[in-house]
Amino acid sequence: MNIMIKFGISILFILVFSYSTFAQNLFSFNDLIQNSIQDTSLYLFNKEIDYLKNNPFTIPLLEEMEFRTNTDEWDLRRQQYTFRTRFNGWKRSL
Repeated sequence: MNIMIKFGISILFILVFSYSTFAQNLFSFNDLIQNSIQDTSLYLFNKEIDYLKNNPFTIPLLEEMEFRTNTDEWDLRRQQYTFRTRFNGWKRSL
């Protein structure tokens, strides 16, 4: 008898949940397409894509330049200068 009660309860749950899924609103494919055309995030994304197509972005060849000075033991006659650069690769910049 215990099995019959469990079986009845499980059938009841299945019927209740299947009824609730039929109660959802259905949208047609045309409604879905129309909503996606009017979506503002899609409009902004397309605007960004158009901007990037019209204004190609390239990475500069020279990434960083650095000029350093160093005074050894506070003696101005022992001044050292260093100039450093960091380049991007040729393939990255073209």
